[in-house]
Amino acid sequence: MNDSSAVPRVHATAQLELNLALAGQPAPARVVLGLLKKTPAAQPLVAQGLIRLHEVSGDRDAFAVLMRAGTLYLLGNTSRGLLHAVFALHEALAAGERLADGLHCEGAFQFQQRIFHARFNPWPGERADVHVGVDVRDVG
Repeated sequence: MNDSSAVPRVHATAQLELNLALAGQPAPARVVLGLLKKTPAAQPLVAQGLIRLHEVSGDRDAFAVLMRAGTLYLLGNTSRGLLHAVFALHEALAAGERLADGLHCEGAFQFQQRIFHARFNPWPGERADVHVGVDVRDVG
């Protein structure tokens, strides 16, 4: 796949961010980067119970990072989840984690509420999760 138009934009962005995260690190033997449902190489991880990404509801952006047998897996259940996997790896490495077998983190991300600036255009409408001009310390 040398044609960059054949690579989804999120994958290209994730690859660029991954290159930044791995700068100065020993290169893993193999990297698997993708969406869980579209990445056949990740299915054995689910079958072996090594990741639980498939259990997260589709309305949440979830990720899994796992280093196993020299292969680095960065997986998401959504495009944002995939990017979160790369960012989580970058943060772990910056905090001193080693890129070695046993590295494992999973998580899910969802905004509890959305805050829009008063000039947001178009206006998102009346929704329970929208709070305009509210200090997040006041929301509880």
